[in-house]
Amino acid sequence: MSNIVRNIVLATALVSATGVSFAARQGNESVMKNPLSISMLADSSSSQAFMGTVEFRVTNNSSAVLKVPYWQLPSASEEGKLFQVLRNGKAVTYLGPLIKRPAPTEADMVTFQPYETKLISVDLSKSYDLSKGGDYTVSFLSYLDGARTTTGRRLTASNGRMASLQSVPLKLWVDADNALNSLKGG
Repeated sequence: MSNIVRNIVLATALVSATGVSFAARQGNESVMKNPLSISMLADSSSSQAFMGTVEFRVTNNSSAVLKVPYWQLPSASEEGKLFQVLRNGKAVTYLGPLIKRPAPTEADMVTFQPYETKLISVDLSKSYDLSKGGDYTVSFLSYLDGARTTTGRRLTASNGRMASLQSVPLKLWVDADNALNSLKGG
């Protein structure tokens, strides 16, 4: 009986060691530290006051082709609460929809070629109440669940957790008599 128990324990230990070794190799090969960076600035293309549009530059800082679900990028701001918008230090009302999504498919992905920068323009006044004057602070944060390379390596943060795309806060001033007042409620 003791030989049978010894053989079972030995076989179990070998299977466990093989599994741990395989998992360790998979962990190192199946992830990539997030190479995406983002910058945000107020739209300065017109001579009039700030009208709610901010511009983004999202850059792939790697030699790998990346795929990111479109709703995790700034252009999807009208489909989810991806921004923190504060007026004089208090949260501004979010007016847009909240959408629950399934796992992304290939059709949902935006492709970033190596070292490519995509320019994205977003009108925050469509999803946030910017009708009152004051000191606004805007920042963007999205968790990149489903973002990966074309070879299937998923993007992670430097600590191994889920990758995110986050901007530094942008400070804006909106005059009390701004043209966005006429858009409130409509």
